[in-house]
Amino acid sequence: MLVAAQIDEFDALTLAVGKADLGDLLRRIAEHLQIATGGAAINPTEPRTLAWVSALSVAELEAQLSGIRAMMRSPFEIAGRRLGVSLTYAVAGLDAGDPASQAA
Repeated sequence: MLVAAQIDEFDALTLAVGKADLGDLLRRIAEHLQIATGGAAINPTEPRTLAWVSALSVAELEAQLSGIRAMMRSPFEIAGRRLGVSLTYAVAGLDAGDPASQAA
């Protein structure tokens, strides 16, 4: 399955950290996702969306996403500011015609 995680309130986060530190925030989010997914390759699909491929069943993936939601409750510290980040998820089967457009 293809999983896409869209960063909620992306514009507000961009204003809070500034463009200079936005890359650091995105890198830190991707690192957290990579750890939570057991090392999946996390790829940006657009500035506010990160995606990865998962071989988990639907039930296992739901449990994993629940764990990621819990992990993301801890704020990130970027440039001396503590920022809360939440994600909205979409999932598409890889056998779909264009799974990226369905998930994102």
